[in-house]
Amino acid sequence: MTTTPSTTAEAILVHASRILAIRGLHGTATRDVAAAVGIRQPSLFHHYPSKTAIVEALLAYSVDVALATARTLRDAPGSAAARLYRYVRWDIAYCTTSVYDLRGVHRDDVLAEPALAAWAAKIDDLHAAIRTIIEQGIAAGELDAPDPEFARQAITGLTLETIRVHGAGADDEPEGRPDRAAEFALRALLVDPTRLPAVRAEATAPLLR
Repeated sequence: MTTTPSTTAEAILVHASRILAIRGLHGTATRDVAAAVGIRQPSLFHHYPSKTAIVEALLAYSVDVALATARTLRDAPGSAAARLYRYVRWDIAYCTTSVYDLRGVHRDDVLAEPALAAWAAKIDDLHAAIRTIIEQGIAAGELDAPDPEFARQAITGLTLETIRVHGAGADDEPEGRPDRAAEFALRALLVDPTRLPAVRAEATAPLLR
């Protein structure tokens, strides 16, 4: 994963994300982030007043757009199966183009921090929106998932694995991963897997409002 940060604030997040991924929240110090960026600690605090603020900025990048996208697709018209495909495809593409190593901010110990409780709640809301799309597909007879929450967990697992391999620089074909992940998820959930090409075509067409 190579990046060329365009601002000091972005460089702080890039280097902080890498250190967090290796050392974890409690092993990461702002002085080490500042040293990695090549600035003094007071300069770092000009952009982010604390380590928690840095983690929140990384969580905002990772969670806020995903939550908005999932909610939009939850409420959009059309096939639930196609909307789920669209979400998985978008989410995996977002992860594979990230300039940040997000492995360190999606750990259970990070999200259990009291200061980050609002972000844990947002992730719960994201999971609920994905689960609702699955439930809509079940109600419409498109998807077969006796346990919608288990299906949601499997889809989240695809995202977390993508974050892991992308952060470690281990994905040798990131461009193909979004469609591979979406096809894998929908093939497993479709009542009629032969509909996958039609679902893909609808999911990759412009979203109707």
